[in-house]
Amino acid sequence: MKKFIPWLPLVGMFLLLFVIESVKPRPIDWKPSYSLSDEIPFGSSALFALSSDLFRSGKINISRTPLYNYLSDGMKDANTSYFIFNESFEPDPLDIRELLVFVENGGDMLIAASGFGESFMDSLKIKSKMNFRVDSASVVLKSLEEVDKNNFYSFRAANFYTIFDSLKRDSLQVLGSDVKNSPVFIRIDIGDGHLFLHSIPQIFTNYNLLHENNSDYIADVLSHLPDRNLIWDEYYKIGHLQISQSPISYILNQPALSWAYFLGITGILFFIFIEGRRRQRIIPIIEPLKNESLNFTRTIARLHFQQANHGETAAKIILLLNDFIQNSLKINIRQERESLIHQLLLKTSISEDELKALFEKTDHISAKEYSAESLKKLNKAVEEFYKKCKGSLE
Repeated sequence: MKKFIPWLPLVGMFLLLFVIESVKPRPIDWKPSYSLSDEIPFGSSALFALSSDLFRSGKINISRTPLYNYLSDGMKDANTSYFIFNESFEPDPLDIRELLVFVENGGDMLIAASGFGESFMDSLKIKSKMNFRVDSASVVLKSLEEVDKNNFYSFRAANFYTIFDSLKRDSLQVLGSDVKNSPVFIRIDIGDGHLFLHSIPQIFTNYNLLHENNSDYIADVLSHLPDRNLIWDEYYKIGHLQISQSPISYILNQPALSWAYFLGITGILFFIFIEGRRRQRIIPIIEPLKNESLNFTRTIARLHFQQANHGETAAKIILLLNDFIQNSLKINIRQERESLIHQLLLKTSISEDELKALFEKTDHISAKEYSAESLKKLNKAVEEFYKKCKGSLE
């Protein structure tokens, strides 16, 4: 029972949050996704479901790639229409080239966006300007013989849309306008096909399709596309850009997932805190092993010195000296004395007199009665030699 007590607050917090999330009303998501998979107000699942009734003679294909990729893969069929709508439409030069080739070959394309890229508008030789308003727009089709206030359709839209300002192109025709008679729906004849531009993409969303009789206006706009194969674009969508975000960004943008994410992190930290306190132990201090080699060497040296066997000790000192010259300085010890001294002069900073004095001390150690004073002088000379050689080697 004691083991379960620390988890009771965490379990209670989970249950409380679960109840709160279950009973509270879910807020309406007004984000403009325009995606056929979204049933939110500014999604397009309703229009996509009805598209099969509007285009009965053809097949509806969904494109999730840029215009250049999709049309360059053999989709330049004259018996095809293309439908794109999003908050903005800013294709790159390759997409624009393939778009114009597609229309010139007899394809029909309807693009609805609140704003169009400057390079795209320049390629069409059309100028435009932005019209700002509150949250709705009223439009009418110019195809009606008599236009009065009863013919206008009102749509909930964004805070701005494009007005096609310069209409000097001969192959251009105005198909719809707003209450100020500003063009918002136009047709451009390019080669054997037609390019339709609509500046209020929100009219094709779920909310506006189901609001009053707006479905009639939407059907009239789409009726300008021939009843044949239709390519429904899903690449140039705000929803597509959101999918491209990182997994963490997606989780934090979803209320339920963000709650689960932060609660999971809280639970992990809580577990680490509780378990860390329960399992913490004092780490014993292990003393490192002492290096006794130097003490051992000193003891052996003292033993030899006390036994007064100075000649044998001096011989060992000379043996170590020769080994140092042979292995550390890389000088052959078995050569004439003058040649050996010459090479030592080249590799060390020791003078010639000091080297001769050192080797003189090493030449007379065979005597049985080697004095302690001579051993001390030899040892001092060898230590000075080591010290100066190490400085030269560094």
